[in-house]
Amino acid sequence: TVTSPAGTWMAPGYDDATWRAGQSPFGADRDNVPIGTPWTEADLWARREFEWTGDGARLAFAAYHDEDVEVFVNGVLAAQGSGYTTDYVELSATAAGRAALRPGRNLLAVHCRQTVGGQLLD
Repeated sequence: TVTSPAGTWMAPGYDDATWRAGQSPFGADRDNVPIGTPWTEADLWARREFEWTGDGARLAFAAYHDEDVEVFVNGVLAAQGSGYTTDYVELSATAAGRAALRPGRNLLAVHCRQTVGGQLLD
């Protein structure tokens, strides 16, 4: 989506039926990364369900982003990053983010802010 969602957009149960769908990476041409969904707006909010069967203690996120990125698991802030990256970086999960992860279906939600230059979020 491209407009700031209200309330608990990062939590399970939020109605995202009107959001645009797309494949990652989101952005514009940059660093020779093939773009799955064009994105030129200053903010991006994304949500995706996923299955988890691993050990929550080892939770980390690989991200390629511009400026600020926030990662949520089941509505809980699980990781943050800042700055322009030129490759994938590992974002360590917070204790609260690890605790929010459960076996089976989970929700991953990401907010990325970008104000200058070519955009990229994967």
